[in-house]
Amino acid sequence: MIQAIENDLVHEAALDNAAGRVLALKFLLGLFEQPYVQAPNAQLTGLLEKDDALNLQVARESMTLVKNNGLLPIRNQPQKIAVIGPNADELYNLLGDYTAAQSSARQAQTIYQAIQEMFPELEVVYALGCEVRNSIHQEEAIAKAVELARDADLIIPVLGGSSARNFDMAFLSNGAVSSKGINMDSGENVDVASLSLGGQQEVLLKQLKALGKPIACIMVQGRPYDLTLVNELADAVLIAWFPGQQGGRAIAETLVGLNNPSGKLSVSYPRNTQQLPVYYYQRDAAKQDDYYDEVGQPLYPFGYGLSYDQFDYRQLAVKQMVDKLVVTVKVKNNGQFVGQESSLLFVKLTGGAVIQRTKLLKAFQKNAFQPGEEKSITFELPAADFNYMDIDNQVKRAQAATIMVADLAEKITLSI
Repeated sequence: MIQAIENDLVHEAALDNAAGRVLALKFLLGLFEQPYVQAPNAQLTGLLEKDDALNLQVARESMTLVKNNGLLPIRNQPQKIAVIGPNADELYNLLGDYTAAQSSARQAQTIYQAIQEMFPELEVVYALGCEVRNSIHQEEAIAKAVELARDADLIIPVLGGSSARNFDMAFLSNGAVSSKGINMDSGENVDVASLSLGGQQEVLLKQLKALGKPIACIMVQGRPYDLTLVNELADAVLIAWFPGQQGGRAIAETLVGLNNPSGKLSVSYPRNTQQLPVYYYQRDAAKQDDYYDEVGQPLYPFGYGLSYDQFDYRQLAVKQMVDKLVVTVKVKNNGQFVGQESSLLFVKLTGGAVIQRTKLLKAFQKNAFQPGEEKSITFELPAADFNYMDIDNQVKRAQAATIMVADLAEKITLSI
């Protein structure tokens, strides 16, 4: 700056104005009245503990179990567990894009480490197996992983994608970060043309399946992947998304039943790229839903997610008030675990000159249940929930509506 002023590139008055703005802000903050403040270490520790607790809660509740043939939760104590895969022992792979550098203590909180801590009396081993996307020279790593898992009682592949960037940041001319490595396949400025698992992950899974051992597959991902093969080969499939700093612990707790999975899919889960677009609120038009060579239905529908419990719904009732609908339904936990259930309420409108949607999500509730407990869940839907835009670009009220919760449905003529 001194050189710029001396060379008449910047006027000294401009520097005075900039400094004045900074000093004015410091005056407003009271920094000149109280220039010395206490170190916020104690307050920061409390904030970090609070954030960790919230992070763990979010990770627990977002775990989405999409397949389980009875393998989970782990009840019969295995003697050896093999944790295999590119996302098993790397904390950064559990975090989303734009992640700050993590301390060494944080970096040790991986899925593999959490499973080790959950089974301190057992032999828990780890192998990379293969990288997320790199397909070159992976044979040796795959062979090592298969050999390590050969005498295991349970194999836990941790597959999927990664949003982990390099920290020697490089930027494009438009300001977007371009410092991604070969194994970063999710995040800003990173698009994929195929939803297939990257690199040699499917090869790794096939060779692990050939061992004839039970397989509980953990999917770490920021986008849907083609899970057709994973579903075929694994006994249980748990989608963890990018579960964050406490994701390893949340996954380990879910595997043993300390956390009952309660996540529901916020997307219609496609079978593959060629099936796109796939979404639940399509127009209720008379058309061929299936492709010539593929079914039109998603692999998993919007709102899908398994629990270790069985939740049953009954007695759906709809009452029309002056300006709203009151919907009640009874939900019972017929399982053996404490669990949470998200009850989703969909509405299908009838009437008008436009083709209405097959259904629209209008409300949901998440409630906790003890084993055997039954609760009456109440939804209140305002009259505006039954409005639609007609062909004349006017907002109108539907003539009728079908209210749907789980496998229950009731059609009513609207009077609100």
